[in-house]
Amino acid sequence: MSDPTHDATITDALTQVSGERLQENLFALSKSPLPMRKLNHHRPGESRSSLDEADAYIQSNLESCGYDVTREPVQVQAFRCDETKPKASQYSRPEPEDPWYTAENLYAERTGSTDPADIVLLLAH
Repeated sequence: MSDPTHDATITDALTQVSGERLQENLFALSKSPLPMRKLNHHRPGESRSSLDEADAYIQSNLESCGYDVTREPVQVQAFRCDETKPKASQYSRPEPEDPWYTAENLYAERTGSTDPADIVLLLAH
């Protein structure tokens, strides 16, 4: 059963979302300056991978909103490209000898002022 107070809180929170800011952030992470986010891709003149650049952009935005951001390094391998498959299905598993990269999960946390013991979890991939 739905809680009207809870539903009103969510509705109020959604009215605070800035469509302009959302569009700006999505454009930055998907078009310019970062048309892709990959650990094994560096834009010309950049020392960091495009995924590291995206992580830094996201972390900066979260911190500017008052979140404490921590990073968890994880070891990953990049998918291979199998050009014998149709374009949308060209990803294939990495081979054991393929290089490993360090990616990072970002965790953002901010203690609430109304109900600091309550936890709200948002997950994005």
